[in-house]
Amino acid sequence: MQISEAIAGFASVVEAARAKLADVDAKIEAKEEEHRAIFRADPHTDDIVAVFLGELERVEDTFSEQLRTRLNDTYVGEGSAKAVALGRSMNILLLEPEKPDQQALMTRSLRGETSPPLNLTILTYFLRHRIALELPKLIDELCPAARDGIRGADRAFKIRQIEEELRELRAERERISTDLQAARSAVQL
Repeated sequence: MQISEAIAGFASVVEAARAKLADVDAKIEAKEEEHRAIFRADPHTDDIVAVFLGELERVEDTFSEQLRTRLNDTYVGEGSAKAVALGRSMNILLLEPEKPDQQALMTRSLRGETSPPLNLTILTYFLRHRIALELPKLIDELCPAARDGIRGADRAFKIRQIEEELRELRAERERISTDLQAARSAVQL
């Protein structure tokens, strides 16, 4: 009777471990789905606005570099005094990112173009404050789903939190699996 009671007790412990393993597996799957849902969730309006404002900041740097280059090419060095004396100026909205070489000028001429294309970087630079004021309203109006999106900082925090919970659950799963494997080995003795 004692052996049958021991076997029944052992079987009960093994069955409880299997149930615990199934429970941990279900929790892992639920956490993985939560992770995927947070990862796929729409960004918040504030984060979308920040992306556009970041681009406006880059435009400032690009414009400054383009203008610095052209000013130095035109008004510094040999012939610069003559350029000023002749009143040589440039249409700032048509300022090219770099001074065109002879080949570029010839190509433009052959195409029938009388001037370079409008420099959108420079135009954006001069309109950047107005754009920055209008962006939040436009994004909110045109992308209302973003109002309910997840802010980047919140998303990162939640993902880190879930990943930590997953590490703990996977470690628990490994411990239970190891215990079950040890139990199988003990029964085979």
